Amino acid sequence: MKTNRNLQTAMMTISTLKSEDMKYVIDAIKDRQRELNTIASLAARRTFVVGSYVKIAIAGKSTIYGTLEKINRTKCIVSETGTNIQYRVPLSMISEHLSRLEKLTNTKYLKEVK
Repeated sequence: MKTNRNLQTAMMTISTLKSEDMKYVIDAIKDRQRELNTIASLAARRTFVVGSYVKIAIAGKSTIYGTLEKINRTKCIVSETGTNIQYRVPLSMISEHLSRLEKLTNTKYLKEVK
């Protein structure tokens, strides 16, 4: 694993800490994780709008495609395409599938007009 110099220094310093001091380091790491998750969540909320076509990536299982119905602070509600089953999903698990324009211009979604 390739690590940068700052990370190696931090890891060596952590290995010399006592148990009481490690609690402070662990709290600092948890705070930083929360901060990064908040930033990622805000970025995802700006990316998606209600009505977006999204896919839900489920680890070790199949992918679910659906329409974004509602966006909450950390989770959203996605209605699965075809079955209309709704899922409450963390924003970090979804990605954009097709834009509305791509969905409309895709030939399998167009009906022939006579």
